[in-house]
Amino acid sequence: MKISKKLLAIILAVLMTVSMVTVAVVNVSAAAGDKVYCRASFTPNCYMWNDSTKENNKAWPGVAMTKVSGETDVYCYTVPDDKFDMIIFNGSGQTDDLKYPGGNKLYDYATRTWSDYAPIPYLSSASRTRAAASRIRSMSVSLSPTRPPLTIPSTAAATSRSTVLST
Repeated sequence: MKISKKLLAIILAVLMTVSMVTVAVVNVSAAAGDKVYCRASFTPNCYMWNDSTKENNKAWPGVAMTKVSGETDVYCYTVPDDKFDMIIFNGSGQTDDLKYPGGNKLYDYATRTWSDYAPIPYLSSASRTRAAASRIRSMSVSLSPTRPPLTIPSTAAATSRSTVLST
């Protein structure tokens, strides 16, 4: 029984190692229509290519990205083909050769990091006013004492009454 448990443990360890290596070598390539985003203080260019075939999306320096409406310093590029697996952002300097991580990702030029892109919901001025008014109408205030009422003896010597103060 001990031998079979050890053998099972060894087999599981080998399978886990093989699965980790397999996952690590999976290569992501662009899909036509994917959107890739870049946060930068300038209008960046997006240069993409296939590392094996050397095909690119456009001659260097690539395609000027489009500013995303309602965002501050976020630019977008719609990938035209599904054959690219590498990307460079450039315009004010350039990034290293980056592996393309897949669609709907945001590259932050300042921090040199990728993250998922989550657009900021756009509300018109009238919508923002209505939303704020709705929040104000639904607000309620309740005042409740956090301490028991404070009883202070009356200063009049002739009475035995007390004055009660609420805080």
